[in-house]
Amino acid sequence: MPDNQMIRANFHKITPIKSHHIFVETLWQTNPTPSVYSSHHQAVKDKGLNIDIIATSLDHKIPEIITHLKFNNVFGVQFHPEVSLLYQKDGKKYKWYPDDTEMQTYYNFLQDMNSLKFHIDLWSKISGLFKK
Repeated sequence: MPDNQMIRANFHKITPIKSHHIFVETLWQTNPTPSVYSSHHQAVKDKGLNIDIIATSLDHKIPEIITHLKFNNVFGVQFHPEVSLLYQKDGKKYKWYPDDTEMQTYYNFLQDMNSLKFHIDLWSKISGLFKK
């Protein structure tokens, strides 16, 4: 990357297509199409036996959240909610577009995209599964 201040991430929007006890409607209340961080172009092509698609990319071509129909605490996400930069208020700042004059953190970007609450609520729900 010729400009070391440019963001090196890919964010895109996802949308729910079904409800699931982990990915309940309340997760999507603040923003029905939250932005998520993605770092590659792999995707589920054939969902397989007992797999259900819960959320997709906006064009519905890429499954973004899948769950297992028999084991209802088994799930997978196509994006990367575990990236710590997403949750660092005082993290490193980047330019998000080449002409940006003001830089911002991943955290601020998610706030601006009305997607931070989705990520925090997602982790709250997942951590609750481990507490059970």
